[in-house]
Amino acid sequence: MESPPRIESAAGTPEPNRRTGSQADELQFLLKHSSIYGIGTVLNKAVAFLMLPLYTRYLTPTDYGIMELIDTTTGLIGVVVGLGVSASISRFYYERTNDRDRNTLISTVFILVGSSAIIVVLVANLFAPMLARVVLDSEVYASYFRIAFGTLFVGILADIGQSYLRMQYKSVLFITLSTLSLVFGVALNVFFIAYLHLGVLSILYTSLILRIMIGVPLTAIILHGTGIRFSVQDAKGLLRYSIPLLPATLGSTLVNYSDRFFLKGFTSIAETGLYSLAQKMGGVLHTMVTGPFIATFQPRRFDLARDRTDLPQVLGKAFDAFFIVLLFLSLVVAVFTPEAMVAMTTESYYRAGLLVPLVLLYHFIFAMKYHVDWGIMYSGKTEQYMWTNLLTAVVQLTGAFFFIRAFGAWGAVYALLLSTSFNVTLLNILSSRIYPVPFNFGRIAKLVAVATVVYLGSHQ
Repeated sequence: MESPPRIESAAGTPEPNRRTGSQADELQFLLKHSSIYGIGTVLNKAVAFLMLPLYTRYLTPTDYGIMELIDTTTGLIGVVVGLGVSASISRFYYERTNDRDRNTLISTVFILVGSSAIIVVLVANLFAPMLARVVLDSEVYASYFRIAFGTLFVGILADIGQSYLRMQYKSVLFITLSTLSLVFGVALNVFFIAYLHLGVLSILYTSLILRIMIGVPLTAIILHGTGIRFSVQDAKGLLRYSIPLLPATLGSTLVNYSDRFFLKGFTSIAETGLYSLAQKMGGVLHTMVTGPFIATFQPRRFDLARDRTDLPQVLGKAFDAFFIVLLFLSLVVAVFTPEAMVAMTTESYYRAGLLVPLVLLYHFIFAMKYHVDWGIMYSGKTEQYMWTNLLTAVVQLTGAFFFIRAFGAWGAVYALLLSTSFNVTLLNILSSRIYPVPFNFGRIAKLVAVATVVYLGSHQ
């Protein structure tokens, strides 16, 4: 097999080895930083889980549906605001060989994305009444959207700042910020929900305040350290690489969230709320395990690509270790979901628990894209990502239309499983042609089959 190409440094020649650790050392590095990132996420999810009795007492399934539809709408707008740049920062950051160039790059990203965010959010605010009428059938919710747009703007800056912390492997500072956000988030939610009885507004106000508390100081501190400089060359490079990712990311977002709009249209906002709760419970491992791992893994693989000739084997072993752990934890969550629903929610939410096992399977398959896309991301051929996600969006929208119409919330999960499997398969085919990695899909498939048998046996 022909050796994979190597990324060259900004000077035009590969940099000398900076790390000579074994494959086991790399897995240990990923585990260490993923675990630290995961602590904050685990704490947030644990608190959110423990607060479910509060949420389900004061928020109805319809409230959940309203919140989910607002989140989905602002999420789609957020894709446009970000210009796809966030996905490209780490690739360009590690190509820079000195602090000045790296600082200029980060400053350029803040200016580029911040300017885009201001323009898009201002326009979105003008159309808030129309969005409220189309999405939630009433202009009464226009103010809800405006609060969400404010959160989106500050959140974009906070996300760039947190990406910068991850690229510098400042996981301790990252967890400190996460913990502060957690403490204030709990206090604000209890105050707004239980004391002021503000319903959906409670969550919107809490999100806005937390984003301001984290995003504004973090942005100021980083820009103070990097200086405020704008490089036209960096901006062109970022946009050239990331613009093809924009429709790809938009397509991916449609795959993940379009089902909410179909559910609202074919069933009700309350049904959308139940499905949202199922997604939150089924997505707990995506947030607690996949998210922290990817936060370390994605920038790290670009860093290692410059000096490790055994990178394919490192990526393959990381794949095996990650999915064995994820599968075991998914099985545990699936087995104990019915008991958790009874203990933590009210009767009006119980039906959501039936969907959780399939949602877990969807997130398990979805996580594979973060591994199999390496060849495309490494080579910079991001237009292949664009076409893959656009095709996947077509599959998802078609599946959602027919399956949700026929099966309601169950159909939404069926459509996700179909489109995500299609997406991962196509990404793997395209990426492996560019940069072959020895992923052991056969072993994972056998373990999934065993886990399925164990799950079905536990509910006899």
